Amino acid sequence: MAVAPPLTETAGEAPTFHVFSAKANQSQDAVQETKDYITRRTHRKSRAGCSTCKVKRVKCDEKKPTCSRCLRNYTDCNYDANSPKALESSTFTVALDKIPPLLKDSLAPTSSVPRTLIRSSADLHLLKHFDTLSNEALLVGPASPGYHNAILRLAQNHSFLFHTMLALAANHLLENGSQGWRQAKLSHLSTALRQFQQTISKPIAKEQSDAVLMTCLMINVQYFSWVDTTNPKDSWVFSKDLDRIAWLLVQQGMGALLEQVRPFLVDTEVLHYFYVSRNDREDVRRLPEAMWELCDVTDEMGLPAIHPNPYHDPLHALALLMPFEPDNFMKYLHFGARIYPPYVELLKKNDHRALLILSYWFGLLGKSDLWWCQRRVQRDCLAICMLLDAFGSDAIHSLLEFPASACEYTLQARKTSTAASHVADTGLATYLPEGIST
Repeated sequence: MAVAPPLTETAGEAPTFHVFSAKANQSQDAVQETKDYITRRTHRKSRAGCSTCKVKRVKCDEKKPTCSRCLRNYTDCNYDANSPKALESSTFTVALDKIPPLLKDSLAPTSSVPRTLIRSSADLHLLKHFDTLSNEALLVGPASPGYHNAILRLAQNHSFLFHTMLALAANHLLENGSQGWRQAKLSHLSTALRQFQQTISKPIAKEQSDAVLMTCLMINVQYFSWVDTTNPKDSWVFSKDLDRIAWLLVQQGMGALLEQVRPFLVDTEVLHYFYVSRNDREDVRRLPEAMWELCDVTDEMGLPAIHPNPYHDPLHALALLMPFEPDNFMKYLHFGARIYPPYVELLKKNDHRALLILSYWFGLLGKSDLWWCQRRVQRDCLAICMLLDAFGSDAIHSLLEFPASACEYTLQARKTSTAASHVADTGLATYLPEGIST
């Protein structure tokens, strides 16, 4: 190996050096091969960095519970002073005794799911937290234990579901004040959405149907839960944002997936939790008769998405959910599957009848104590009641008792046959975007 010349440095340039190589049988006159290297920039040493960054001799930003570098590379991030000085690999090997029992087999060497399913200690923490959420009925209420077992089994073979589970667990931690999980939530959700989109872009196979539906459910839950404020005047009802009901369009997407997987209903582990039984359809007029008359819905339910009346499908879907049954909360998400473009267009215009139907759905959701739906239900249901109380007709006003009681809103007494006298008192007109109906 030839000796490298001294380091040289020119103004404005980083110092460089060369490594020379020469074959043993080359003559002195042979052209030597060189490779330029740039010296590393100096940086403040991280005294309290994680063990992984210290082993790799790279700077750690010291974020907890997982630093940015470990989160980006899906490696174990350990701040324990007694942790090993070196790691056998950059992928964390999980201790099987710390994993929920139904996922232990997924990490066995003979399993079709790779051991790298869980790639960091943060992933392990999120998985255990999701297991708690599901097992303690904090996700979809007191569903059958079969649901909890099924979803953990499905995650073994469908990584898009696995990443959705971890994103939802991180979301719950953030909702409850735990700091440091935002990047993990966004990272897992981004991965889940990308893989999920690839899956549903092709015909859904029977063995995928349960995982696809459960992933869709948990994506809907996350979009539903993203509410920055509980002030009703900050609700989309009074917003000028063109994408103000984007969260509802995500719910709407479940309808198309339900139709695709319907043929597999007989052999499913979880699909039956979403459907109302046929016996429940014998009595479909579970809403006030005045509401059917107001929406001019006179026909039987029939096939979805073909009736010309835009209120037909959502009103029938709502009627099937009445009265509230806490033992099967998952079926209340089925309402989103019966929302079609004509009805969505009415909501964009703050159509009073469309808002009234939606407020009843919020009222049903509000009867649960699930963490992910309470803030939106309270805020948006209250906003709808405020709007319809101020601007709605007497017929609308007479039907507001159910949603108003759900969000603890006190309806104003009507003194005249019109709502005009109430508008000035509420001051809500200033919050309505241009072109939106009052």
